[in-house]
Amino acid sequence: NEKNAVGSGAVYNGVVSLGDGGSAILTFEKPITNGPSYDFAVFENGFKETGGLYDFLEYAFV
Repeated sequence: NEKNAVGSGAVYNGVVSLGDGGSAILTFEKPITNGPSYDFAVFENGFKETGGLYDFLEYAFV
């Protein structure tokens, strides 16, 4: 459910994946400007499957 991908995530305990080739379009009330340092960051909570051999990580380019 794509609606689980928006908001603080503080109470949602599931997983949302955009999948290979997926994308997200975000808008902000106040525009992000190109300042002298870093201007924007994207964070992900990667995890390892319990008892499994795989890490679930998704790379993002901004």
